[in-house]
Amino acid sequence: MVTAGNGNIQVSSNSCTSWTQTTIISSTAKGIVVSDGGVIYVIGNDLNQPYKSPDFGSSWSAIGLSYLTTGYSYVSICCSTDGNTVFSADTGGNIYKSINAGGSFSTTTGFYGQTKLCCSYSASNVIVAMPVGALQYSTDTGTTWPSSNTSTLKVAGISGDGTFAIASNPSSYAIYTSSYSPAT
Repeated sequence: MVTAGNGNIQVSSNSCTSWTQTTIISSTAKGIVVSDGGVIYVIGNDLNQPYKSPDFGSSWSAIGLSYLTTGYSYVSICCSTDGNTVFSADTGGNIYKSINAGGSFSTTTGFYGQTKLCCSYSASNVIVAMPVGALQYSTDTGTTWPSSNTSTLKVAGISGDGTFAIASNPSSYAIYTSSYSPAT
């Protein structure tokens, strides 16, 4: 379990019995994700690069993404349960994918604004929700991104096995579900 607030990250590796605090950023984390093996990825307000801890927060290093253009920041991050496949998004509409635990990234452009990401355990299924209400998905680990025809959905989530997706329209308080594939 990992929590974050006020620049501090608290990590528990024993079912929340005890917590260890680590600090790598001076402001609030925007996104934090942890793999089954204790690899933690974090993005924050004052970080121009995502950071990674391979050891439950004991040590930290910047991962293979270059610094962003002034005015942009990373806004979302997700990873596979083994921590090897990592997706991150920035405010410029770019999606970054690593298949080597953050060692290097490829870039996909064409998304809009403060994109939010979520992925299945294997990261083969990925949903992207954009502030304009567009929802896109990939069922092939981000190789292709077919559009859905849902122009009002802004928040999304996906089950660990990728067979169930959920999205919402915060304006109307409506929640939509999809089963068996994010495409349905």
